[in-house]
Amino acid sequence: MDRVQAAFAYVCETFFPHWQEGRTWTVKEDGALAYYGRCDDDAKTILVKSEREDEDRLLLTLIHEVCHAVSREPHSKGWRRMFERAGITSMRVGRERLAGMIEAEVRRYAAHDESERLDEKLVYSTIEDLLLADPDLPYEKTIEMVASLWGVDPEDVTAFPRCLEAYRETREKFTHLLALTKPPAATA
Repeated sequence: MDRVQAAFAYVCETFFPHWQEGRTWTVKEDGALAYYGRCDDDAKTILVKSEREDEDRLLLTLIHEVCHAVSREPHSKGWRRMFERAGITSMRVGRERLAGMIEAEVRRYAAHDESERLDEKLVYSTIEDLLLADPDLPYEKTIEMVASLWGVDPEDVTAFPRCLEAYRETREKFTHLLALTKPPAATA
């Protein structure tokens, strides 16, 4: 079983144990996706970007999309409640980083509901959240993902003047933090 199939099986068993009973949902990799994942209700298929290397990011995407498949809703309050429960399950099974990633995503969608319009703080915090999940994410891809998450065009995101600066500062901060956490090289 390949990595994506195994991750999908884990998500179904751990987070949604009764969802697949009598259902025939599948998961497929798709390198052409503009964002991490998509739920195709008609084909009963979860599509995920094929260039994933981080296991928690893959699990987050699968959980996000399965929540859509189960709830049959967009990023509504019902969808968020289901996603939040998956975060609680993540903590219960010892996946603290994944739980934090779920919490950050729930906060983003809740903030969007409250504000109903994109503002600088929301754009820059979303850039930070995306880079926390994947510090190697290219700038253009980050902007596409911010736009996709908030349902706007990339030009609406880059209309905020400090996007590139926020991206660079965040990458620099995460690169610095990662360097501090790496164990020292063995000396011969």
